Amino acid sequence: GGICHVRQQREMQIGAGIFATNESAQYEWRTFKAQTLLGLKTLLKCYPIDYGFFLRPNYLELRYVDVFDKTVLGSSGLFQFTENGTSLKFELPQMFGDKSVFWGDASGRFSFARGLRERKDSIFSVDLATARNNDTKEDVIRMESKVASSGRGVPVLNTHQTIIPQMGKWLEYSHGIASRFF
Repeated sequence: GGICHVRQQREMQIGAGIFATNESAQYEWRTFKAQTLLGLKTLLKCYPIDYGFFLRPNYLELRYVDVFDKTVLGSSGLFQFTENGTSLKFELPQMFGDKSVFWGDASGRFSFARGLRERKDSIFSVDLATARNNDTKEDVIRMESKVASSGRGVPVLNTHQTIIPQMGKWLEYSHGIASRFF
């Protein structure tokens, strides 16, 4: 027993079957990783195993959600964004650029997922879509990239001393994959 508390300015959440740690636009990798591992250590220390509850991690996700408005690249059009702001290259029929047929920016979604060779039961995915900022009513581009692991891709909780370094390795690996994209 006892009171478990983490003094951080960042956000961590514990709910039914979930532990999440979040960072704002001020994100910095080393700080975020340390925050995540501190939260996990605190969770393990405070988890009520005396009452027959067992903690068995079965899914991990490192997710980045970015929103880009016109101020970033001068346009919130999907194709202008992918052409000028990413290394993605879409080649569409010329008719889609014909202003006598179409007006305004194109809206749409691109989604991609692929299994990761070095970590079984893990995928890297990207979801890129046009969206609308509810507060400003402006068109934006929303990009979500993530590494997700389940099954054999999730470190096994044998002891508290072994899971923390394993989680650190998972975080580093996942960040290494995701950071190549952005």
